[in-house]
Amino acid sequence: MMERIFGGQREMSIARVIWILAVYEMKKNIRKLLVLALVIIGILSVLGSVVIVNLILGSPDIPEVVKAPFLRYKWYIVLSMPQFFVSLISIAIGGGLFSSEYEDRTAYVLYTRPISRLTIFISKFSGGYLLITLLTLFYAVLAIGVSIIFFGETHGLWAAPYIVLATIYSQLIIYSLTLMFSQLTRRTILAMLIGVAIIIISPLVEGLLLTIEFLSEWILYILRLFPTWAMALPDYVASTLLPDFVTLDYTGDILTAVMIILGYFLLTSSITIYSLLKSDLVVD
Repeated sequence: MMERIFGGQREMSIARVIWILAVYEMKKNIRKLLVLALVIIGILSVLGSVVIVNLILGSPDIPEVVKAPFLRYKWYIVLSMPQFFVSLISIAIGGGLFSSEYEDRTAYVLYTRPISRLTIFISKFSGGYLLITLLTLFYAVLAIGVSIIFFGETHGLWAAPYIVLATIYSQLIIYSLTLMFSQLTRRTILAMLIGVAIIIISPLVEGLLLTIEFLSEWILYILRLFPTWAMALPDYVASTLLPDFVTLDYTGDILTAVMIILGYFLLTSSITIYSLLKSDLVVD
């Protein structure tokens, strides 16, 4: 693939190189069976959420206080369903962003071209993140469309664009973490396993810390350093913009979540770029 991209090109502008590599990264990832499977599961989760909402609203055993958010903001429940699968897609894309070049031996072609490795990082990062953004927008349009068709309600729908933007931004944290491990380990499976472990273990540790919250006030500050705390940014935005919609008591600090995501992105990107600049082409 790399030979076809650069084989007939003698001189290209940096912008042209970035665009070519970004498109290449998008095409490469959308063809992955894992990514395609997760995209399909995400679609099914949107459609299945309609059934779940109807079951909750129709069950006499569920308290009215639990049903209240479902009554007013059905569209948000449907919109939030595929968020977990978007995170898994981010891990699947980020986990192979750099390691796949070493594993497929295309690094020899890519890194010996007369283009800087910083340009390569920008190109590949942009391509992967653009694909994540497009998929998030696709799920948002699908979820809102399904909600209008099946529920016919649009209460608070004006907040949807802000929640979708928060969802796109929140994916930066797990995406940048996973691609960092992709470069450091040069092993796609290992990088992906680390990413999955982060989104599974972090909430468990957060829950454990919450049980001892009364012991010290600084535990709440520690909680905000966990990646999954900041990844809940869409919930914080929803609980702020939508009346009577409340998430967990200790959440809701939008500005702090935004800054933590930015901090993770800058730190992981710096480590990835440094490793990329210093690395050779040898694969063990």
